[in-house]
Amino acid sequence: MTSSQNSLQAFQLFQGISRETLDKLLNVAQIQTFHAGEIIFKEGSTGDELYLILSGTLEVLKSTDSSDFVVTEMTEKSHFGELSFLDGSPRSATIRAKTDVSVYILEKKAIIEHASSGQIMAELFRNIALWSSERLKHRTSNYADSLEKQLSLLQEKNYFNRFLLTITGTYSIVLVITSLLGGLLKHINMYSQSYSWLYLMILVGPVLLFVLKSGEPIRHFGVTTSNWKRSCVEGLVLSLGVIVLGFGLLSLLSRLGWMAKTSISLPGFLYVMFVQNFFMLILYFINSYAQEFLARGVFQSSIQRAFEDEKGWKSVLLASFIFGVAHIPYGAALVGVTLISGIFFGFLFMRHKNLLGVSIVHSMLGSFLFSMAQLPFMDKMA
Repeated sequence: MTSSQNSLQAFQLFQGISRETLDKLLNVAQIQTFHAGEIIFKEGSTGDELYLILSGTLEVLKSTDSSDFVVTEMTEKSHFGELSFLDGSPRSATIRAKTDVSVYILEKKAIIEHASSGQIMAELFRNIALWSSERLKHRTSNYADSLEKQLSLLQEKNYFNRFLLTITGTYSIVLVITSLLGGLLKHINMYSQSYSWLYLMILVGPVLLFVLKSGEPIRHFGVTTSNWKRSCVEGLVLSLGVIVLGFGLLSLLSRLGWMAKTSISLPGFLYVMFVQNFFMLILYFINSYAQEFLARGVFQSSIQRAFEDEKGWKSVLLASFIFGVAHIPYGAALVGVTLISGIFFGFLFMRHKNLLGVSIVHSMLGSFLFSMAQLPFMDKMA
């Protein structure tokens, strides 16, 4: 077997073709070189030549109304032009040399005119049909994958559009109501618990509708029993640790004379917080869960999904900022506190993916501050 025969057998198109046929094909094959950037043929042109790439790289281009774009590339041992060779149809794409390229060219007319061409054409057509069938299967599979990706992208786009619409609509409603209360109903106490609950429900309503329309299971937004034990235990331990440290710091400030001394002890303070204010603690936990559902469950999770934020810190910061802005009616100080605490709560939620733990921390630290405000020395700070 000659080296030329061997080179033809390296092409997938010629697998299984007899040695005699290879000899005859080589007798009519022409070798031609194309320089980088040169067009071999254009989409829609006529021709019945079959091309075999000996060396170099080619680009396959498809035309649109405005420009041409590269679909794929072909390298040595590939072939092209087989469909026009088979049935004389116009070229389905433009072929351009990306680098200097050397090709074999098999002209259909030359093969037909060759002696014993019937056997040659039969073997060639068989192989072209088999190869085209395999390529069609591959393209069908690729098309299905591409279609699945496009549908996924469309779903993500619709999800994010609904999320943006929800955020924009909710905050617009809040601003209108706040303006009305501040301008027309000045007698309403915006710092009362009743207004706080009303304000929260205004935020929760549209966001809850978004969640129901999203098609995602509610556990996607942190409302789940998964990992609940770890979430609750770590939330309680963390909260009690901060409370003990906080009370100890304030007691130290009292001893240093920076605020009036108080006779209440840590056990007494915990009694005030967990017994005397127990009902308030339960209500505030419900309130905190609703807030964390908004800020962490929906805002943070949706932002992380939309921006493919694998590490999550960007979505934590942005969600904390968005939720902090929602507290503008309560003043800049509360906006700052919400923003800073929201960053802490955001990373805690990322750890558990469960709203229970972060809601426990939120409600207990909030109750801690409320209970501290009731102590005798809090209104006498130097």
